[in-house]
Amino acid sequence: MKVYLNGRFVEERFAKVSVFDRSFLYGDGIFETLRAYCGKIFREKEHIDRLKRSAEAIYLPLPEIDYSRIFQKLLKANNLSDGLLRLTISRGEGWGIEPAGIPNVVCFAKNFSGLPEEMYEKGISAVVAIRRRPKIAIKSTNYLEAILARIEAKGREAIMLSADGFVAGAVTSNIFIVKDQRLITPPLSLGILPGITRQTVLEIATIKAEERVFRKEELYSADEVFLTNTSYEIMPITEIDGSKIGKGLPGVVTKTLLWEFRKAERSA
Repeated sequence: MKVYLNGRFVEERFAKVSVFDRSFLYGDGIFETLRAYCGKIFREKEHIDRLKRSAEAIYLPLPEIDYSRIFQKLLKANNLSDGLLRLTISRGEGWGIEPAGIPNVVCFAKNFSGLPEEMYEKGISAVVAIRRRPKIAIKSTNYLEAILARIEAKGREAIMLSADGFVAGAVTSNIFIVKDQRLITPPLSLGILPGITRQTVLEIATIKAEERVFRKEELYSADEVFLTNTSYEIMPITEIDGSKIGKGLPGVVTKTLLWEFRKAERSA
């Protein structure tokens, strides 16, 4: 695998940063996960714009790099057409709380053409985690709370609540519920990540969509529940905390949105 590292494309075994890198020591960095379909990055501009907002939020000087060119060269170097790309930018080297160093920029890509269709046909199970989700709407490399929630879930998806007890989303995903032909998702004001796939769903939805807070009880009584992120696209949840959602199978709205999303990604 070829990896982009601070201006060079190197073999995976040579793609190394210092043990004093602040992302390693303190989780002091940001990232984006992007997806390529047929050699084209889906909603690339939106991802880069979000990267810039994350950098501004943590006072990280974002290197002036042609990220689009990096993505394309990385796909070509690894002979990939469909894949996932992970771009990470740390604050650089520095031991101690005071910021220091020059940002490290790392990007790699792996072959990925989607998750098994069986997951979309049957849906996945989830639990509502005890651990609460921090109110931070950036793609930070500090993912400890999410990791602990996933461990708590024991192999299932983990849905996290906000500090006030409202449904915030899953550990790496935005969440939607469908009730009485209405599409509902938590608002960004709750401190959730503004997901690129989330925004796409709101744009392509053919039923009335609203952004509002709701508690976990509405998950159990929903007609449908699904998650959105770059790798999931639109993933149905058919069981939460041992209780079936709706009929215990992916619903019509979820399946229709997935079909519309895949049509949109092919035409993007």
